[in-house]
Amino acid sequence: MALLPAMAGCRKESAPQPARERSADAGAASRPAGETETRPGEPAGAAQGDHADARPATTKPDERSTTRPGEACDGASIVKNSDDDAPAFQSHFGPAANSVSAASSPGEAAASRPADEIDLLLAEGAAALRAGDPPRAAELFHRAFQRDPGRGGPLRGLAETHILSGQYAQAADVYEMLLHLEPDDAVARFNRAVVLSRVRRFAEAEDAYRRLLDCEPRAVQARYNLASLYHAQGKLADARRQWLIVVDETPQLASAHAALGEAHLQLGDAAAAMAAYAEAAKLSPDDAGAWANLATAARAAGSGGREAAALERATALARHDAELWARLADAQLRLHRQSGRRELLTAAVASWKRCAELDDSRQDVKDWIATYEPLVNAGPSQAQ
Repeated sequence: MALLPAMAGCRKESAPQPARERSADAGAASRPAGETETRPGEPAGAAQGDHADARPATTKPDERSTTRPGEACDGASIVKNSDDDAPAFQSHFGPAANSVSAASSPGEAAASRPADEIDLLLAEGAAALRAGDPPRAAELFHRAFQRDPGRGGPLRGLAETHILSGQYAQAADVYEMLLHLEPDDAVARFNRAVVLSRVRRFAEAEDAYRRLLDCEPRAVQARYNLASLYHAQGKLADARRQWLIVVDETPQLASAHAALGEAHLQLGDAAAAMAAYAEAAKLSPDDAGAWANLATAARAAGSGGREAAALERATALARHDAELWARLADAQLRLHRQSGRRELLTAAVASWKRCAELDDSRQDVKDWIATYEPLVNAGPSQAQ
């Protein structure tokens, strides 16, 4: 499909009202950002380019519980979002997508038959997508596009079909065509930025997000994605600036505080990282990863007591995580050496034993137990 030049223009609008919050649906590649009004016979969202209030959601991005360990200072680990936590697309389709307008009289039906035929193709295409049949959907949307190349609905359908098929480069091309027709379509501009990042066209994705934010400064999801994009490329100062705006606009979003903490930590500001991670842990008190991140920042800031306290919370939540028990034992041992408190050495040995129970391959942990357990058993005079 030939490309048409994308239009850069957008309409400045007043500050948007927050949309209804989306439910978290981990692992979904495409989902609605909230219900949208539809014209009869057109996929939900297909007419958004015609409305002044069409915009990407200003609510928080999805928070995910799946985590993976990442490298941080001094060999400690931070907990990051998983690879599956990619930016979600905003779907153009909804439950009303299969509705078809009916003319009120035979005369009206004859006069409007071409439009009705396109409406029917769009509705059938949306139904095919919901039924999990992208090839059929693509055929129907192509037919609708051939009948009226100047209408945005068929292009929206084709773009989403490509997305659901994992054909992100093709989706980017279709969105570029759509934005030539309807440069004010904020949802198309947002989704184009997402698919560009998926195919690693990062400079174009950054530009797309920035242009969207020029029009919609409170489009938090777009700003969140832009910050993530900067962060993934190591543009930490740029990422931190965006994360600061995100947490200011959505202070309840734990994942943004955690990302800000990571940026602070990687930029060498351990105290600021500790504050950001503490806020993330406060907002997600049942997330072991949040407490582990706080412990990492506390260690970097030289706060051993806070490190140990955070790791105690983490191990209480993730009792089968051997690495967390090893980290807790290490923190307790360092505190013992600083203070001489025997109970801390006893606690360290107990933590190492728990780690060894969970991971029998940890020879280093067995060596620590062999070194310090005799001192604990020997009495106060030896436990130094």
